[in-house]
Amino acid sequence: MWGLTGPEFLVLYWIAFAVVLGVTVAALLWVREAPVKTPMQLDVYGVALLAGGADRVAHTALAGLASRGRCTSAGPGA
Repeated sequence: MWGLTGPEFLVLYWIAFAVVLGVTVAALLWVREAPVKTPMQLDVYGVALLAGGADRVAHTALAGLASRGRCTSAGPGA
């Protein structure tokens, strides 16, 4: 089909194998040397934002203020 003899095919096969192996080893070494980022530390407001959005952040802030006695509630719906 391609007009290659057995030995010619084997030479091309081994060259292709060596190229793929070289690229694989280079990629593994590159990934291994990549710096590892430390995970971001979230405060209570960041967790509230991820858990429920802006409304949850507002509720968290109000709960924090209420637990420290900085604000009070007149009651439900007041």
